[in-house]
Amino acid sequence: MNNIVKSQLILCKKYWLSVMASVLIPIVLFVLLFGVPELIEENKNVLGVYGFTATLIVLIGVTFVISFGYMQRIQMYEIMAGKKPHQIILGRMCAFLPITLVFLVILTPFYWIWLPGMEHTLFLFWVICIRMTLVTIFLSPILKEATFGVPLSSIIIMFSYGSYGTESYSHSAFSWLGFGQCILLGEEITDTFIIKVICSGVIACVICYIIGHITLKKKIDLEPHQL
Repeated sequence: MNNIVKSQLILCKKYWLSVMASVLIPIVLFVLLFGVPELIEENKNVLGVYGFTATLIVLIGVTFVISFGYMQRIQMYEIMAGKKPHQIILGRMCAFLPITLVFLVILTPFYWIWLPGMEHTLFLFWVICIRMTLVTIFLSPILKEATFGVPLSSIIIMFSYGSYGTESYSHSAFSWLGFGQCILLGEEITDTFIIKVICSGVIACVICYIIGHITLKKKIDLEPHQL
């Protein structure tokens, strides 16, 4: 699995500018938005919009590198080298999840300074960001170059928010999706919402991992030769 991680890290180094942009742009955006405390007092929903936007930017950076990996047929070489499905998936996770974690670690001190007393919201944002990154990685074997569809589909969720009232949106199907939950971070955080975020995150990751594993297993079964 070390070779898998190394190959993905080489891609990250090759496209380092995109990786850095996906981490730093959301941080700069946070500083610009929340460096003015009055903004939150006037419009608490800014937090939800920021969560949605920041997650989208980070995922675009991750999917950019993942997609180029498929364009360069790296997965095919991994399969021909006899790598197991779980090795390929976990190798990608070890390479790309740290991008999201670096963003979250840098964000946390700023969050504590400008948004004190909102630790529950920060915790949920961590859960949602990690969930969305894992879902993107786990689904990449079936989507390949079209992995960009995962973050871009969030546009539908954003538009749907405008057609719902706050209360009805929180009870809609979109509230079970990662990006929908990002938007709801600007609303009141209840115990029910916390449980929904955690449970839906675990279920989504398990389902997407199974889909990715089955997809790779079928491709490996069809490849009789190894390098």
